[in-house]
Amino acid sequence: MAEQLRPQQPEQQRKPEVSSAEADAQQKRLEREYTAEKGPQEKIETSEARSEVLEALAENEPTSDNEKETPAPLNNHRVVTPKEKDASYKTTMRTIQKEMTPASRSFSKFIHNPVVENVSDITGKTIARPNSILFGSLGAFFVVLGVYLTARYIGFRLSGSEFIVVFVLGWFAGLVFDLLRKMITGK
Repeated sequence: MAEQLRPQQPEQQRKPEVSSAEADAQQKRLEREYTAEKGPQEKIETSEARSEVLEALAENEPTSDNEKETPAPLNNHRVVTPKEKDASYKTTMRTIQKEMTPASRSFSKFIHNPVVENVSDITGKTIARPNSILFGSLGAFFVVLGVYLTARYIGFRLSGSEFIVVFVLGWFAGLVFDLLRKMITGK
């Protein structure tokens, strides 16, 4: 019955149908552009524009169930292959390295060499743990400071290896701390 009340329009004069999601996205984009240009004080006009878009959307709504479009599936994810990842990485590296100075470019090529990257990753996961370095450096600082002040007060000389020995002991304590924390929390 609603179809009979509307005047029939030729195919050339019909407005293209817009889905509600597209209309909402378009409206939000227009509001952002408008408020960026005019400022937040003129939001009244923005709400008027929103009502106009909603009215236009209501005019274009299909009248029967047969004319309604089914929404597109939301799962538009695809698996990125290792070859695509590698190609993207190489392209990005080339683009960035073109903008570097020659010295920075050669250093970048050296540190991003696959062999150097693998050695760095292994070292970072085993020897150069953040907690072990933190424990080693803090322990070395405070213990050596205490030993130095005591030695100066009493009057004996230091050999110079105190810092290295205490740093290694603190580093080892940091590794043990990481191991225990991982065993207890699982993280």
